[in-house]
Amino acid sequence: MKLKKEEFKWDNIVYKLRDPINYTETFNDGLWVIECAEFELHSFSFDRDGARVFFEEEFSHLYEELVNDDDKNLSTEALNLKHLLLTNVSKIVQ
Repeated sequence: MKLKKEEFKWDNIVYKLRDPINYTETFNDGLWVIECAEFELHSFSFDRDGARVFFEEEFSHLYEELVNDDDKNLSTEALNLKHLLLTNVSKIVQ
């Protein structure tokens, strides 16, 4: 199922996106799988709610790690993803 997402929420932090992103939720072989190609995110769980929670957590960890890391420590691919995150997250509410 193709869906759109306007924000991510994790640990009392809300990451509001400038534009909604596309992601998919699928059920395969007893697992719910959620993927977002744009941010290279994926999560999975035996239940849909668990996969959604892991998806939110994964985004938060990705954002915090890349944005707070020094550019010289990041590969070209990681720098591109960092730039994409900084461009697409319009506001962070704590």
